Amino acid sequence: MATSDPDTARPDDWLDHLALWAARHQEQDGALPLERCVVDVSSPELTGAQLIGAPEMAELGGTTASTLRAYISRGNSEVPRPQAVVGGRDQWARAVADDWVESRKRS
Repeated sequence: MATSDPDTARPDDWLDHLALWAARHQEQDGALPLERCVVDVSSPELTGAQLIGAPEMAELGGTTASTLRAYISRGNSEVPRPQAVVGGRDQWARAVADDWVESRKRS
C-alpha cells in the first residue's frame, strides 16, 4: 500500500484490482517476483465471531445439518461455498448465510 495511488480509479472487481496491483508492482524497480509476494485481505465478516458452522447454517435455512451436508456433497449450487474451513469444518460468514436464507424464501 505504500506505493498505492489513491487517485487511481478503483476496479469494481477484486480480481481486476489484484491484476492492477500485479501490473503496477512489476513496473517498480527492484520489485520482488510475484511468486514471492503475499497479498492479505482482512474482513470483519470473516472473524471467528462472525462465522457459523453447518449446524447453524442449516438451522437458519430451515433444514438439518445432515441435509445441508448432503446438498454440499452433491454440489447443490444453491448452497454457497464456505468462506473458511476451520479445523476441517466448513464455515460461512453470517452475511452469506443470511443471503442464502433469503434466496431460499424466494424460491
